Amino acid sequence: MVDYHTLGRTGLRVSSLGLGTVELGIDYGIDAPGHFGQPAAADSIRLVHAALDTGINYVDTARAYGDSEKVLGSALDGRRDQVVLATKAFTRGPDGSDLAGDALRCHMRAELDTSLQLLRTDYVDLWQIHNLDANTLAQVEVVAEVFGEAKQNGKVRWTGASSYGTE
Repeated sequence: MVDYHTLGRTGLRVSSLGLGTVELGIDYGIDAPGHFGQPAAADSIRLVHAALDTGINYVDTARAYGDSEKVLGSALDGRRDQVVLATKAFTRGPDGSDLAGDALRCHMRAELDTSLQLLRTDYVDLWQIHNLDANTLAQVEVVAEVFGEAKQNGKVRWTGASSYGTE
C-alpha cells in the first residue's frame, strides 16, 4: 500500500515514493543485469505503467533527461489524470553559458513549450528550475515573470527549483 502526502503548500497529494525518470531518457549509469544503459522505449513504458498500477502518482522528469519526456508522453497517453507530473527547465544556454534578461525569458518559455509537446499534455503540475545556481538567483525577477506567465496561461500549476548542496 502506498502512502500519500501533501506536497509542500501546493495541496497536491503525492505518493511517498515517486518515479524519477532520468534513466528512461539517457544512459545515466545504473548497471542493469545483462546490460548497461537506457532501457528500450517499450520497457520504459511498461515500467511507468507498473509504477502507476502500484499507486505511485508522482513522476519527475526534466528537459535535461534526454528522451525521458518523450517516453513519458507515450506512457501517460490516456493516464495523464493519474499523475502529479513534474518537469524541470535548464536555465543555461546550449553551450552551458549563463543566460540573462530576454535570452533567459525566451529560453525558459521554449523549454516549457518543448516539455509540454513531448509530454503530450497541456500543463504540468510542477515546473522547476533545474540545478538552481547563483546566476539564476540573480535573475529572480525574470524567472518570477516567466513562472507567473506560465501559471496564468494554465501551462503550470506550481513552480519551484531543484538544487544540490548548501549554496
